Amino acid sequence: MTKSLLNKRQQNFLQFFNSWPELSERFYFSGGTALSEYYLQHRFSEDLDFFSEQEISSADLSLFLTAHKKDFDAEQVQYQRSFNRNLFFLRYTDASELKVEFTYYPFARLEKGLRQDNLQIDSVLDIAVNKVFTLTQQTRGRDYFDIYAVWQKYGFDFQDLLKKARQKFDYPINYLELGKNLCKVRTFLDDPILIKELNKNNIEKYFLDLAQKIELLK
Repeated sequence: MTKSLLNKRQQNFLQFFNSWPELSERFYFSGGTALSEYYLQHRFSEDLDFFSEQEISSADLSLFLTAHKKDFDAEQVQYQRSFNRNLFFLRYTDASELKVEFTYYPFARLEKGLRQDNLQIDSVLDIAVNKVFTLTQQTRGRDYFDIYAVWQKYGFDFQDLLKKARQKFDYPINYLELGKNLCKVRTFLDDPILIKELNKNNIEKYFLDLAQKIELLK
């Protein structure tokens, strides 16, 4: 059995999440932490991201988490709104912090993902498509690592992921912006704590080669 990359705080919260149908039946686990823990085992990731295709009452969610904070050993739950994202910062007596996101994400998943007990886990395809779509709009260093690692293990074709992103989000791809963002790999390739060694030169070449192909599509 593969050893978990989750820290104790993350494990405690997921156990809490699993035990409440109010959460586990409405939300699924996605993002970089889910990708690393269940599919790639390539890097450590700090945040827990949960998505729901149903609309969310942030007030009810905040009250619920605050009322149950002792169940996941938190001393304080602090809520912050960022556009459509509901961010909860769980603070502990040792001054550590865990960021948990609950977001209304009204986009049907392309594939059924994994399930562990009551925990619904987003599919590796959907997470990859989400990250590729994000890359069409903004640059985050960890996304370069994740997309490259997904390609290494699963062989997903980048052009096919773009096609699926258009299908999932029903939104046109700005190829000019995407090409620029692909070329920013050298600037934004940050240093997540990697478990598996990924050669930065190879990652840069992968995205710069993609940028050249994107140039032909414009």
